[in-house]
Amino acid sequence: MVRRNARTDRWHPSTDNAQGTSVYGTFSNDSTGGDTFSVHYKNYAWTRIMFALGDTSEYMIVDRSVYDPFVEAGTCNNCPLTLVASSAAVTPT
Repeated sequence: MVRRNARTDRWHPSTDNAQGTSVYGTFSNDSTGGDTFSVHYKNYAWTRIMFALGDTSEYMIVDRSVYDPFVEAGTCNNCPLTLVASSAAVTPT
């Protein structure tokens, strides 16, 4: 876990567009409790990232090769993302 938002009714307060450069708060491994925090994860070696609610009832996982171009662009309004997995029910085509 690299970020956590203690409030469930608002977006995470980070302003780095998910680049992993914002650092604040106190790290906690508890996904459903504790304070809002962010660690510097930009240079971590990872291949996939998961965005999720604390209880993981809603989540999405993307490969870094898909994620990095959108993060570097600084915006992803209505952009297509190829997901590895998600909690959303998908109807096969």
